[in-house]
Amino acid sequence: MTSFSQPDAKIDAFLSLARAVAAGGGTDTVFKAAEDAFRQSIGFTLFTVMLYDEGHKNSVRFYSSDTGNYPVGGSKPMERNAYYQHVVLEGRAFVANTPDEWKPFYVDYEKVFALGLRSAVNVPIRLGGRTVGSVNILHSDRPFTTEDATFGQGLATLLGTALTDLITG
Repeated sequence: MTSFSQPDAKIDAFLSLARAVAAGGGTDTVFKAAEDAFRQSIGFTLFTVMLYDEGHKNSVRFYSSDTGNYPVGGSKPMERNAYYQHVVLEGRAFVANTPDEWKPFYVDYEKVFALGLRSAVNVPIRLGGRTVGSVNILHSDRPFTTEDATFGQGLATLLGTALTDLITG
């Protein structure tokens, strides 16, 4: 068993992020705490947080663990496709573990593959019954599971609560 499947690591990660949210230390602190919580509980090679701008029909990167390849402020178009239906409208996590699962929905899939990333989970950040963004974790070494996605949704809920002012302000 890997350390990522140990229940104590997941509980510790959840509580650590909950404490950061409760402390109200600002978005930079909360984003870093979310990165640490996802690393500890699920694991990843790349971690980003995108917030959706429905007015401009795009998503904007507000946090990245790899600012060289995925800088803060970068944006992507929000195409109205099956991914949009699944993640944005239905508020369900998207899991992709093969290139064929990625290509239809990642405009930058060639760059992702060139970086050696092979699996992804995009977890919706929801507030007031609507999706306002997503946490995106990608990995080079292992596939993600539905358990990873489910736990990630719990972490994303905490993150969304902390970002209320940023999203609604």
